[in-house]
Amino acid sequence: CLRVVLLCGDAIAMRALTRGVFGHPLPGDAGPCGTSAECDVIMELFDNHKKVTRNKTLTPFGYTAETTSSDPHIAALLRQHVESMRRRVETDAPMNTWDPLFAALFNNTKNITIKVTNVTGGVFVSESATLACPRAIAVEHSGVVDRFVSIGIAEMQGPAHPVPPMCP
Repeated sequence: CLRVVLLCGDAIAMRALTRGVFGHPLPGDAGPCGTSAECDVIMELFDNHKKVTRNKTLTPFGYTAETTSSDPHIAALLRQHVESMRRRVETDAPMNTWDPLFAALFNNTKNITIKVTNVTGGVFVSESATLACPRAIAVEHSGVVDRFVSIGIAEMQGPAHPVPPMCP
């Protein structure tokens, strides 16, 4: 875990090393940003967050969002990252579960559906759930992604993300 943390840069490393005050990672947690390749993508997206546009719509069962960039390289990174995260949810392969919201998301993978469609310049994502708690987690997660796009790594460095109050 420490090897992955050090590969991810000082900002994520500092947050990961101080996460003990927020919670304990789930078994099998891949660290603050997954594999070293996943971490490289995440860090490059953080570094280029101003090149990303995100349009989100809340739905009765969660949300849809189109996240794009006019920079072809950043668009390719968006596709790569979103597909990687979709696979993690689908296969119950947690990461960043020091954060209570991410732990809740990975504790509810059986109840959350993520569909990804590549679009010009990026991805269209639908994240949904039929049960109230997983649906609230999906919506809260969408807000975190919104802030990743708007403020970049500062969102990752900020305080832990709370679990929606309706969830146990």
